[in-house]
Amino acid sequence: LHFVVGPQGCVDARSQAQGRGEKVVCRDPQSMVTRATTLVILAPLLQGTRAGMATTASQAAAIAALEKVVSVDAGGRNTAALVRPGSLLASVEALSRADRVGIVTGFYIPSAGACETDGPPGAAAIARALWHLGKRPTVITCTLNAPVVRAAVAACGDQGLAGCQGREPIDVHVVATDADSREIAEDLLPQFDCLVSIERLGRAADGAYYNMRGVDVAQYHAPLDVLFLEAAERPRVAIGDGGNEIGMGLERDAVIRDVANGEVLASTVGADHLITCGVSNWGGWAIAAALEILLCSGPAGDASGSEPWHPRLIPSREDESQVLDAIVAAGSVDGTTGRQERSVDGFDFDDLHVRVLQELSDIVRQAQAAEQEQQPRP
Repeated sequence: LHFVVGPQGCVDARSQAQGRGEKVVCRDPQSMVTRATTLVILAPLLQGTRAGMATTASQAAAIAALEKVVSVDAGGRNTAALVRPGSLLASVEALSRADRVGIVTGFYIPSAGACETDGPPGAAAIARALWHLGKRPTVITCTLNAPVVRAAVAACGDQGLAGCQGREPIDVHVVATDADSREIAEDLLPQFDCLVSIERLGRAADGAYYNMRGVDVAQYHAPLDVLFLEAAERPRVAIGDGGNEIGMGLERDAVIRDVANGEVLASTVGADHLITCGVSNWGGWAIAAALEILLCSGPAGDASGSEPWHPRLIPSREDESQVLDAIVAAGSVDGTTGRQERSVDGFDFDDLHVRVLQELSDIVRQAQAAEQEQQPRP
């Protein structure tokens, strides 16, 4: 198949030697407009690159390596027992089959009067990756968290350029803080065939929502966990780092046993796949990285040359720095320190978080290089 994109650019989708996949080549784009138009055509081709194809052993090993990196208990919360190996692979396999994905996020810090820096960046990273794969992600939050979540999505990458060329940009859906659970479920569930939650509170046994100090913060959060309780047959992916989030109901006994204040804050809300991380944003990066390993053939590129390429799904350091600056400017605070600064869960972005992101990026590049080596020579 050969598609002409503007006067000077093209996308050439060629059959690969194995399976039903297609390799995509972009040649000689001369402008950002051509680049954006290219992405519009490229996304649906990428969506079919490996759809329906079995995960290879090397892909599974690389994704397991990603999972190991992000599951380190950086904050010393005794979350090792909450880690469920294999959940990252299962999550991205479910996402690869989905089309309309609802991503729930936003954790409000009452003492600071703002949403915390953990959650929205990871949600934006997932949404951006899915968007580039031709899927239709929507980030869902509630009123008090909306300015920060909107800022994260707006800053998360180049999806806005392609949106100008015929695709809608990533949507942010805001639910009123005092919204009724039944109304939330009836309004939102029909819109999605898969759900993701990242750093979003799940109700405890008494129906309240607790922070890590065991303080009830229900009045600041809409009951968005109802989406996971009423999801029916929709796959549910959850990311958390403390035990009080959506999805942690799968490991409630371990939360009560091992996590400080666990008997109070332990979430009762489960999921089909739970990714436990040292910091929840890392789980968002890991999903983007794993999707790139699972679905994208060959190296990522920037459309500046004639070699085969696909959009980079895992965010770069510059991407995430830009997102963090944007949400801090929108009022976001570190959930541990309560300060409006470039840090997440008490860790400076330019130290620990950058190192984790680099480790994930290295695994993706190594996996792609190994795959290229295995390809038949012409």
